[in-house]
Amino acid sequence: MEVNSLYGKFVKLIGSKSDDSETYRVISVWEGSRHRLGCSEEGFPIFFVECSDSKSTTDVHLELIDVQFNRNCKLDDSDERKSESHVYCLVKLKSLKKDFTKYFLDVFSLVLAKLPDYPSTAQLRDEVSKLIQLFMGAATYSTSTLQGLWAEMLVIEQSKDPDYLISAWHVSANDKYDFNDGLDKIEVKSTSKVSRSHEFALEQLNPNDGSQLLIASVFVIKTGVGKNLFDIEESIISRLNNNESVEKLKAMIIKTLGENIDTVRTIYFDYSQAVDSLCYFNYKDIPSIDISNVPIGVSNVHFLSDLTNVELIEPEFINGRLHKSLGL
Repeated sequence: MEVNSLYGKFVKLIGSKSDDSETYRVISVWEGSRHRLGCSEEGFPIFFVECSDSKSTTDVHLELIDVQFNRNCKLDDSDERKSESHVYCLVKLKSLKKDFTKYFLDVFSLVLAKLPDYPSTAQLRDEVSKLIQLFMGAATYSTSTLQGLWAEMLVIEQSKDPDYLISAWHVSANDKYDFNDGLDKIEVKSTSKVSRSHEFALEQLNPNDGSQLLIASVFVIKTGVGKNLFDIEESIISRLNNNESVEKLKAMIIKTLGENIDTVRTIYFDYSQAVDSLCYFNYKDIPSIDISNVPIGVSNVHFLSDLTNVELIEPEFINGRLHKSLGL
């Protein structure tokens, strides 16, 4: 299933009306799908999803998303050139922001692709609940937030196995490491300054026994010409092997940036310098504080470490699938 062209097809629906005012003009979400995508009078995207049952379920009306279950709708299918009436679940995003809308279309179409052809109302409700949490999340945007996300995506883009890295990417919302496969860890640090200095939490440099931790360090410099977040995303997607990875990549982007995603298209970073400066270190070599010297009752210890004179980790010391997926 291709998701990249869905927004382009949706744009053609905007302003396109059926002869019957009660009929929606729609297209198939993908070829052969019973699910349809339409456009409201305001220009909002609406998914029409056929379920295998008509179980009574409470509708959802939120600031950005409306969900209506078990509605009889008449659709004018632009692809198949026919009109039909069926009972659908309607999922509408109430936003006119281009990139935010594009991500909504892509992510929800990927969600539908992994469901049965005719999902139950309960199955769809569960997935829609996850979608609401993702797109309604209050993302706090800052330049450092974008810089950090861009750096993490660069690590994925430069890796040998991007699918595996994405599967280990921020597995838990409370995970203190950027990548964690349940055994080994990778923490990505970026800087826009002239020295390779990064802030660490003391606990980050004290992983659990049996875990190997790599520290990735990269210079991320804002520039007028370079690559933006979407350039890195496109490069990653071109190398992914499954829709689950694409879905998680897009979900992580929208979860981090929210509606602010429409503000980052014109923000570029120096790609060549970032690639050339990307280095990996053994956490044991990072200048740190001996945890045994921290007084009882003291917590949340943070400090700056200068990695300029720290030796890079040698490839022969790389073990475990997570670290080997980097291709060092």
